[in-house]
Amino acid sequence: MRRTIRFATSALIGLVIGSGIIADNALHVWDRGTVKSADADTIARQGGSSWQPAQVVADDGVHLDAWLFTPREPNGAAVILLHGVGDTRMGMSGHAPFLLRAGYTVLLPDLRGHGASGGTIITYGVRESADIHRWADLLLRQPGITRLYGLGQSLGAAVLLESLPREPRFRGLVADSPFVTFEEIASDRLTQAGLSSRAAAWPVIHLGFVYACVRYGVNL
Repeated sequence: MRRTIRFATSALIGLVIGSGIIADNALHVWDRGTVKSADADTIARQGGSSWQPAQVVADDGVHLDAWLFTPREPNGAAVILLHGVGDTRMGMSGHAPFLLRAGYTVLLPDLRGHGASGGTIITYGVRESADIHRWADLLLRQPGITRLYGLGQSLGAAVLLESLPREPRFRGLVADSPFVTFEEIASDRLTQAGLSSRAAAWPVIHLGFVYACVRYGVNL
């Protein structure tokens, strides 16, 4: 009986510690990647445009970094391009030239916790959705910009969708492969990593949610 209790206690402790480790890995991009101004030069040349660095400060004081491209013949519309988890703005750079040639102003930001943007953790839209509001303000202050669009992939797609309650000025979005909820995508990743079922992943995920809330103040 004592051996059984010790085993159960050890298993519970291991579950709690393991869930915290998994949550920490989910909330951090350990290799943030780098971006180079030479890459912005290439994008501008391909799109027949000019560019300048752009920065905003998020609600929680995090500094966010982007490139702002202006086409030769602006059409009055701007597009925010948002990359996926573990990537940088360069992950969406392939979309910029054709949009610029069509007259769209293009913003290529690094999401918080990625690339040159600040932030020690990523929050899967909890804080990023408010960041989009800041970027929208910057774009709509540009001379001649009256229409706002967004195109995002994976995490970027989810962030755009989650920003809509706070940012109603979008005319349209392209959301490529967003997740429905963080719980669902976490369950998929854990089962792909070897957990036997979604039922087995459930306690790991929800203990991770508690950890994220207690340590980082993020309710996933």
